[in-house]
Parts: sequence; C-alpha cells; structure tokens
Amino acid sequence: GTAAVDYDFGERGTTLSGVVFLDNNRNGTLNTGEPGQTGVTVRLLDSGGVELSTTITTTSGSYQFENLPAGAYSVVMVTPSGYGTSTPTTLNVNLPLAGLTDQNFGLTLGSLAGVVYVDLNNNGIQDGGESGIGGVSLNLSGTDVNGAPVIATTTTLAATADARMEWIKAGTGQSLK
Repeated sequence: GTAAVDYDFGERGTTLSGVVFLDNNRNGTLNTGEPGQTGVTVRLLDSGGVELSTTITTTSGSYQFENLPAGAYSVVMVTPSGYGTSTPTTLNVNLPLAGLTDQNFGLTLGSLAGVVYVDLNNNGIQDGGESGIGGVSLNLSGTDVNGAPVIATTTTLAATADARMEWIKAGTGQSLK
C-alpha cells in the first residue's frame, strides 16, 4: 500500500523483416545462392490500409521494420520496373510479440526461347520435316525498361537447334538477330 510515482509501463516494440530476392528458379522460395535485390521499396500498412512506414532494401536485399506493436499488418513490395514476381506483392501478417522474420518477396526476370529451323514452305511455322539448324549464334540487343543497354548472346544446340536466353529485363527496341 505505498503510493509511488515515475513508474512507467509500456509495450516493447517488435520487428518485422524479410528479403527481396531474385528467384532464379521461380519457386517462390529464397534458396541458397539466390541474390538479394538492393533498392526495392517495401511499405508497411496497418490493418486499415494506412501506410505507417516505407523502407528500401539493403545491398543484401533485406528490409526491416522495428519497434512495432503486435498486431495485423500488410507488407507491400513495390515491384521494380522490368521485373516480374514469383510471390504475392502483398503479405498480410499477424505480428506476434516475438517478432516475425522471413517475410520474403521473389522477383523474376524474363527469358526468350525458340528454335532456328529451315522453313521450307515459308509459312513461319516449323512443320514436320523442317529440320533445326544447330550452332547458330543469336544476339539480342536494345535497351531494357530502365534504358540500360541489353546485349545477350546464345548459340543454338547442335542436336535440337533450341536456343534460350535467360534473366532478361523487360524492355523496348530489342531485336534478335
């Protein structure tokens, strides 16, 4: 029964974190060797959709929101130009007092694939009897959606004449020769 003053009580905040990564195998899961993506905007919203905070991913692709009370939140990744996604761009989470990690977002890049073949009847379709041409060098050039130059080269496979170019950002003015 003794009265006292200056005894302050309150909740300690907790942490919500994750990684934005380049999902090379497009499985929606951060795997060993998949690089984090720097400079990606991640937003934190309350349960009513009001933005509470915004952060930018570090050089390792990680992001973190600190000193949060437990409760319901939405974490929203702003997809960078030229990328697709392998995960949802919004994660609705219930943040426990212990905090929450591994709230990850996967980014993807595009690819081109096809076959080089002899088009005997000039119809633009590989028909039966029209064989592939192996060993052909293909060059992709132009600019990506951010204006950066794109230069990619591949060679068709000798046995099947298949060709594939991976990890290409979307863009305009690109030509394949």
